[in-house]
Amino acid sequence: MQFKQWKQKAKKVISYHYFRTVFVCFLCMVILGGGYHYITIHMEETVPTIEAVSSTPLEFVDQALNPKPEEEPTHISRGFLAVLNNKIRATDSVILGILQTIDHFLFRGGIPSIFLLCVGILLYILYHIFIRNPFMVGQNRYFLEKTKYKDTPSDRIFFPYRSKKTSNIIKTMLLRNLYQFAWDFTIVGIVTKRYSYRLVPYILAENPSIAPKDAIKLSEELMYGKRWKAFLLDLSLLGWSFLGILTFSLSDIFFFSPYKNAVYAEFYKTMRMQGKEGKIKNAELLKDNVLEGELVDDSYPLSKYFLPFRNHSKWLKINYKRNYSISSLILIFFTVAMFGWLWEVLLHLFTSGTFVNKGTRFGPWLPIYGYGAVLTLLLLKPARNKMWLTFILSMLVCGTIEYAT
Repeated sequence: MQFKQWKQKAKKVISYHYFRTVFVCFLCMVILGGGYHYITIHMEETVPTIEAVSSTPLEFVDQALNPKPEEEPTHISRGFLAVLNNKIRATDSVILGILQTIDHFLFRGGIPSIFLLCVGILLYILYHIFIRNPFMVGQNRYFLEKTKYKDTPSDRIFFPYRSKKTSNIIKTMLLRNLYQFAWDFTIVGIVTKRYSYRLVPYILAENPSIAPKDAIKLSEELMYGKRWKAFLLDLSLLGWSFLGILTFSLSDIFFFSPYKNAVYAEFYKTMRMQGKEGKIKNAELLKDNVLEGELVDDSYPLSKYFLPFRNHSKWLKINYKRNYSISSLILIFFTVAMFGWLWEVLLHLFTSGTFVNKGTRFGPWLPIYGYGAVLTLLLLKPARNKMWLTFILSMLVCGTIEYAT
């Protein structure tokens, strides 16, 4: 019955602001890299070749020691994007593909593959610690709020970075990964401890100030006697995974990923409620009582959160009618001229694969871009607060400068 209730609630939850939830899940799928591959290397006689490795630590080590045969990549013709595409397909790794592309253009393949491997591993570890783990907590925060508040904003996935407890979240998730890595060397722990530690990201999503060991212990307490239920819940969702294979992941993107995350959020809230009612140890650390209750047509009231929350920084002040001094116009001229130079150089690099200095003077700037920006500011001041008129007139001004030049 609980499974049925969780799933019914999950379907109801994702139906509100559906495309926002799909966008959040798709973004997190890309960032979290579920099922994507990373990096390893093997030596074939004297020629090092780069291959793929899965994201879990044990699979990483296993494939590093026992690499699989390399597949022939599909090549496209020319340019920076062609090289980048071919390198990524050859390595099955975005990280190593980018590193090898940089090596190809800047160092003409002179950097040893083993050095690229070490840099790639370091980047992967840093990415896993500082980006992937916090985003996992952020995704869980979004769905915890979504189970109560229909109008949950998508920027909740940045919750770990705005909670002023980012370092604690990073430390706790790192400790959880290290514990799991150690348990993966045992027959029992490789399965049971994954379920024991499953609620750690949800606990952090509720209370990012909790001590790392307390979060791990609290997850174990909440999951005590519930691991079999969690396994059966996973089993009940297995059919959707097979459907994702048959639909080339379209069903995952547009339904299963939001649905699964909403179901797991409902599961956590039930485990949380039972833990608080059973007065398990450290249950008082689950402090966010504003998450409790039935669905409401609002968003989470940050003013009621028990920890200080970092608001969006308002660095941009819009004043369409402002006047610009001569010194500001000169600075704008050279700034935009430099961006124009950068744009044309990169465009040529991407399309032809070679570096060409597109500047017309000494220094990295193209004056035509600067003239376009300054004349737009000076001539179109009366139309600044009318967006579409400004757009059309800017086309005319910049087009005239371009073709006249």
